[in-house]
Amino acid sequence: MPAEPDDFPTGWELKKESWHFHRRFYRVLRRPMRQGEYSYLLRQIWQRRGEHLGEHYWRVTLPDDRTTLVVTATRWRLITILPKNWQPTPAGGLPLFAATTNKPVCG
Repeated sequence: MPAEPDDFPTGWELKKESWHFHRRFYRVLRRPMRQGEYSYLLRQIWQRRGEHLGEHYWRVTLPDDRTTLVVTATRWRLITILPKNWQPTPAGGLPLFAATTNKPVCG
């Protein structure tokens, strides 16, 4: 079902910088993000409530407190959802296999 203009709260804006993350979220969870979910995930990084896995890598939890995602993010934006079973290298970076697979991290 297509979105209607009234489906979006006044002042809500999907900026180009977050398109990739939103598309990846849709691909992984098979649904669009709900109002406030992007901010909820990002807030876990700002406040260091998410599990820090390495430079720019975090495990965060959706508001349902059941679904976890491993993401790449800065303090100001979510970049992508990493593949299932992703583990940081000893140096805290992205292993080569993770960059080549499309299997999502979703728990």
